[in-house]
Amino acid sequence: MHASKSSLAGRAVVAVLLTIGFYGLALAIVALLLFIVYAQVQYANRLNVRLTLACISTAGVILWSILPRIDRFTSPGPRLEPDKNPDLFRQVSDIARQVGQEMPDEVYLLPQVNAFVAQRGGVMGIGSRRIMGIGLPLLQTLTIPQFRAVIAHEFGHFYGGDTKLAPWIYKNRQSIIRTVVGLGDSWLQFLFRGYAKLFLRVTQGISRNQEFVADRLAAQIVGSRPFVEGLRTVHGVAPAFEAFLQNEVAPTVHAGYRPPLVEGFALFLSEPSVAEVIQRSVEQEVESSETNPYDTHPSLKERIAAAEALPPGADAADSAPALSLVQDVPGLEQALFGQLMGPEQAAGLKPVDWHSAATKVWLPFWEKTVRDYAASLTGVTAASLPQLLQSPGELAAQIQRSAGRPLAAGDKARAVTHITAMALTGALARQGWTVDASPGAQVSLQQGETRLEPFAVVAQLASGELPADAWQAFCEQAGIAGLPLVAEG
Repeated sequence: MHASKSSLAGRAVVAVLLTIGFYGLALAIVALLLFIVYAQVQYANRLNVRLTLACISTAGVILWSILPRIDRFTSPGPRLEPDKNPDLFRQVSDIARQVGQEMPDEVYLLPQVNAFVAQRGGVMGIGSRRIMGIGLPLLQTLTIPQFRAVIAHEFGHFYGGDTKLAPWIYKNRQSIIRTVVGLGDSWLQFLFRGYAKLFLRVTQGISRNQEFVADRLAAQIVGSRPFVEGLRTVHGVAPAFEAFLQNEVAPTVHAGYRPPLVEGFALFLSEPSVAEVIQRSVEQEVESSETNPYDTHPSLKERIAAAEALPPGADAADSAPALSLVQDVPGLEQALFGQLMGPEQAAGLKPVDWHSAATKVWLPFWEKTVRDYAASLTGVTAASLPQLLQSPGELAAQIQRSAGRPLAAGDKARAVTHITAMALTGALARQGWTVDASPGAQVSLQQGETRLEPFAVVAQLASGELPADAWQAFCEQAGIAGLPLVAEG
């Protein structure tokens, strides 16, 4: 712990020197530009209008760019209240006590596999207040000991003074970016761009050191074992949650429905294919990840290696999910939708469970898409699918026309496969087959004991992996050989 305190002075000096250096450079250039205008009158007794306007406008751009902005805080999610979630705040308060820090002034719920602390409000950190953000999917995927390790890490940023340095670094970075953008193609831009690279390289190194110090503090308080376990979980699950939002939640919301986030993400993570991707990506990152000089965080491999050198801590007595620390999860989910979309728009969404999403969200979407290509699919039956996929003809041409731009052969082939699978799914659904489109899973259809994954089957037919005669035999056995892909009339 003493290491973080002793290193604070050094980090603060670097941040202040970089800030002084930038503003000194900017003001020196402004002074030089204005001196050029003054010198024309004082020493040359003439005034070049074009040069004068260029100097004054450039000086104005620089001054406007470096002017400190007020930090107008926008809440990142619904605010969590201690009286409604006493167990959660009891855990956070206990970690704060162990680190010797005050509780944050405000705690917010996030739609991310993440947690953060910051000083927000005021100018350059002056007059700011402490806030903390805690992700709902983070609570869902971590155990209580792992969650405590994450919170201890975040309090480590308060302990080390990182949240006091961050506003200086962030504001300086924004000023540099505004200056570079504002100067356009001016030769001065290259001067500030060079400083920006130096600034980023040095300050990102400071940020990485802050992460190591916060990691060490968390591992010392909670133990390296839950800290490393939580770190691996976060690195694997965070991109999975983004995929879940994009591929499952967004289409459902676009169709006018509000699905249960926690339940859906649990289904998504339970899919063997998703779990395999998560595990493979984490192992690959642990084995081969390297730190870039411009990264804000050290690589996962470096963080784990540093933490594992510390005592593992006692075996966790409580492996309950951290989600058990909060109350009224459905209400929290609804509040998140309200924060993300606005209260009125979120209130207009109709609740839907994930089982019903197949018929209320996906089937209508697939049927609408197929209607746009109905002319090219007329006369095609389930049994004649192989012939269509081998010679898509008009369907491929219509896809090309609809795109409005040249398409590569591979893109057209994938579009043919996808639209054909949609048509097959809709046709079987009209015949009474039950559709299952659980999050993360292959779309499947079932009638009695017969089960079919239409998107996988069509892809296999297109690639030749599934022989045409084997598919046609299946169609005869299932009684769908003559089933038309598009509804008549």
